[in-house]
Amino acid sequence: MVAAFGAAESLRYHAGWATKIGGETVNLSVPGEWHAYTLREPVGVVGQIVPWNFPFAMAVAKIAAALTVGCTVVLKPAEQTPLSTVRLGDLILEAGFPPGVVNIVTGYGETAGRALVAHTGCHQDRVHPDRRRWERRSSGPARGT
Repeated sequence: MVAAFGAAESLRYHAGWATKIGGETVNLSVPGEWHAYTLREPVGVVGQIVPWNFPFAMAVAKIAAALTVGCTVVLKPAEQTPLSTVRLGDLILEAGFPPGVVNIVTGYGETAGRALVAHTGCHQDRVHPDRRRWERRSSGPARGT
């Protein structure tokens, strides 16, 4: 029951950010001639791996963060706890999400997880805790982006 309430709060939180994230010019307090700006530009497909603890709430939070900034999702739940995430996929389809926006892949970490992380068309990114900054998770350069 706690996981469902946490998931609902996560959806509310991220829904609030959808109208607040945008491109803007930023004034810098650094000496010199600098021009800084931000863009609201999705990175594309985001690969997400959910751990075994609180799988439903974690999956909802990861999906909500990616969709808020305009990305599509390939989500792999832990092999120990895939059922709640598969049910979440059913609910997403029932809600009327277009096909391909949220994709759920089950399997073992050594095979499905490794394939997800190694895929050149999928960003292995995560939303930084302040929910506004994307941060590269892998140490290698972005490939195929």
